[in-house]
Amino acid sequence: MTQELLKLLIPLEPGHAPRGAIRYALRRRAEGLDVRVALVHISPPLRGGDILWFRTRDEVAAFRTQMAHTLLEEATAPLSAEGIPSRTELLEGDPAFEAADAAERLDSDEIVLPRQYPRWISLLAGDAFAPLWHRQCDVPLVSVDEDGVPLRRKPAIVRASTIAGSTHAASRRPDHPPAPG
Repeated sequence: MTQELLKLLIPLEPGHAPRGAIRYALRRRAEGLDVRVALVHISPPLRGGDILWFRTRDEVAAFRTQMAHTLLEEATAPLSAEGIPSRTELLEGDPAFEAADAAERLDSDEIVLPRQYPRWISLLAGDAFAPLWHRQCDVPLVSVDEDGVPLRRKPAIVRASTIAGSTHAASRRPDHPPAPG
């Protein structure tokens, strides 16, 4: 009997450990799924104001890369301990756009995000991935709490023009059943 494969994308932003998303991956493995995880660290582009007058652009970039590697190593440790294959990537750009792009490029089944707060709180707190909930995304989203319990789901939507003979939007993977939640 073969296990169903579930490919998760867990986007990370500088300074935020993805504890809940990692626990979600572990939960899904415990449910008997063959889980694969892609951890993608996404830094916003460096701008002139981000660079202190006594540091060069290269020094700031090297520091950011070092911090990203540390965060990714910490995030992959529990996955490795449970035998869950993972891959990591470092990206730079708009976090919401880069996360959606990486999920499509890696053929992910879900993008796992931390708890979604009301939009006004996300704007004040600087939740870089909040825009994913308000944009079209070709990969389903799942928001999880710190224990990895799903709180909210958003199915994938594809444009009507991409569906032959259709005039409405539809799920990206109608054959892919939603996770229990």
